[in-house]
Amino acid sequence: MENYKAKPDMIAVVQKYLSGNATKEELKFLELYYGYFESEDDILNKLTDEERQQLQEAMESHLLRHIATAGKAAKPSKTPVIAIKTIRLGIAASLFITIGCGVWFYLARQGTTGNEVKQTLAYHQNNKPQQQAILTLANGKKINLDAAKNGRIAEEAGINIKKSADGTLVYTQSAKQLSANIPAYNTISTPNGRQYQLNLPDGTKVWLNAASALTYPVSFTGNLRNVELVGEAYFEVAKNANMPFVVAARGTKVEVLGTHFNVSAYTDDDLVKTALIEGSVRMSNKNDAVILKPGQQGAGTSESLDIGVKPVNVQQATAWKDGYFIFRNNTIREVMKQVARWYNVGVEYKISGDDKRFGGIYSRTNDLEELLKGLELTGLVKFKIITGSREGQAAGERSVMVMD
Repeated sequence: MENYKAKPDMIAVVQKYLSGNATKEELKFLELYYGYFESEDDILNKLTDEERQQLQEAMESHLLRHIATAGKAAKPSKTPVIAIKTIRLGIAASLFITIGCGVWFYLARQGTTGNEVKQTLAYHQNNKPQQQAILTLANGKKINLDAAKNGRIAEEAGINIKKSADGTLVYTQSAKQLSANIPAYNTISTPNGRQYQLNLPDGTKVWLNAASALTYPVSFTGNLRNVELVGEAYFEVAKNANMPFVVAARGTKVEVLGTHFNVSAYTDDDLVKTALIEGSVRMSNKNDAVILKPGQQGAGTSESLDIGVKPVNVQQATAWKDGYFIFRNNTIREVMKQVARWYNVGVEYKISGDDKRFGGIYSRTNDLEELLKGLELTGLVKFKIITGSREGQAAGERSVMVMD
């Protein structure tokens, strides 16, 4: 869906509104826009699923066009958020549009620059000081990447390993002769609430999501560039027609020459999923192999008789890399699985069913409490945060109870 690519722009506008920096035209339009749906709730109940989808896309497109036009000549207004009287308190905290049984919500309490988002994601404030990203060298030595100073942190098999100023782990060939006899492998692992970026020696860029691990050689030799993934990672593979890049994940393989794609292979998920952003990839297991085109997702396991292929919203699949959750028609269990990994919390369910669907965009730099509050405003679910008082839960650890 083409309009969906503009969602980060919509978030930026909501951030301007909540920080009191929206233009007068934007304030007026938002007031009318959301005021209409407060007074016309019954309209949505009369729409078919297809009509709701068309309405949602039309509203998104119209909002973006209006803001783009109004923002060209208008000057920002320092009017505080509470100046908009007709938008109820819930929307002031969490702007949302009710679409049938689900909710499209926008949660953003403060404006952030791209660099601020990256720094916050690199060291999420809610999850400090217990676990950090760890680099395990070929000799078994472990390096705490959060504590390591910028600059060179190790050298293996003729490859310099350094931490750049923005926290990225970078592999480059040193002046020493590469050792081709015994390949040296490194593993980078991230805990819940943490993600990390690294640049491999061939120029490939990798973003590693929370609760994930990537094992790779410090230099690529032979006919293939092999890496192994547990969890989730986004790859921008450097082109090399003579040496395909292969990602092994839970009994599946993704083979490329040079392209952009996302692989999700968490052990607590049923399927390994590969979403292709550009180029072409071959996804396979011991029983089947498929070629994916941009905008497609392959899904399967090591034992699948075939690998399923279907269209995928690539913005949703890769939103985590850019600092957002994006949900579209997800169950509460699907939503909370991602929330648990990022906010490092346990989840307990006391709900009667799993038929309620949720949709929306949320900045991962914000607090857990804000996300849960936004979800509660839908009227479909309630939450209780429990800190260190339950059996098997250490002091300071948090869990979330999900209730009807």
